[in-house]
Order: sequence, then structure tokens, then C-alpha cells
Amino acid sequence: MDENQELLVLAAKAARIEAYWLPQERTMFVRKTFAEWNPLVDDGDAFRLAVELKMSVKLTDVRVSVLRRDHDGSVSEPLGDDPAFATRRAIVRAAADIGRDK
Repeated sequence: MDENQELLVLAAKAARIEAYWLPQERTMFVRKTFAEWNPLVDDGDAFRLAVELKMSVKLTDVRVSVLRRDHDGSVSEPLGDDPAFATRRAIVRAAADIGRDK
């Protein structure tokens, strides 16, 4: 299991999303609707994940930080050349941390 797959599986667990990994597609699909679910690449999926888990997102000029409400600590990522990617990744990493605790 690669790092992105592990992050997605744990994030889905945290949000109580019944999803499964399709290796040939390199993404997850929601069991009920067969809709693709990949908050690492989809802004809408990442936003809904952050809302479901009551996360706070803070951007500075160089970093994005995600506070996991109801959980200790935060996750941060350097913004780099793609602030949207960094934000999605920080959200998924924070959700995966919650999923590890479940």
C-alpha cells in the first residue's frame, strides 16, 4: 500500500465513508454510489471531508495548517507552488490521523 492509498483509506474511515480502493484507477470509490472519492485531487471532496470532521484550515504565505477539532494537534504542509494541493493534502493527512485513532 503506498502512502496516498493509506492516507485515503484512513481518511475515509475517519469520515465513516464506505469506500474501496481500485488499484488500476489509483483512487477510491464510494460503495453506495460508485462515485470516485479522492480528496487529494478533488477540491470538493477535500472541502466536504474538512467540514465533516470539523476542521479549521489556516493559510499563511508559506504554510497551510489544519486543526483537527476534537483531536489534539494540527497538521501542516508547505504551500510550495500549488497551495490548493498543499491544502488538500493537509486536510487528508489530518483526517488520516483521526482514522488511525478509530
